[in-house]
Amino acid sequence: MTKTPDFNQFGKYLWEIANILRDDAVHATDRLEIFSLFLFLKLWDETALLEEEAIKRRLPESEQLIPDKYRFHNWADDPDGYAKLLGFSDSIPFCKQMFVDLAEREKHSKHPHAM
Repeated sequence: MTKTPDFNQFGKYLWEIANILRDDAVHATDRLEIFSLFLFLKLWDETALLEEEAIKRRLPESEQLIPDKYRFHNWADDPDGYAKLLGFSDSIPFCKQMFVDLAEREKHSKHPHAM
């Protein structure tokens, strides 16, 4: 069964991200770029979950464009807690490293959806 997107919950996530960025005094144009990246991660994760549901199996990490540790559903409920489990001080350095790792992974990806 296909999961209906919960836009209210997603709006809550975006608002929490905005508060974090505002507290860190990130410029408005930078916030827009960061929001776009998070929106991409959320949408990609939802697409991957639907694809996995359709084929009734989880894809091996080698076939995933975004590795499990960076999948939105794994860290969105508690970004700071999740980041700390991975050895980061909080979600800011975790997210910075995530975007660096994903950019590097995309350069070397043979995934059909990679740019």
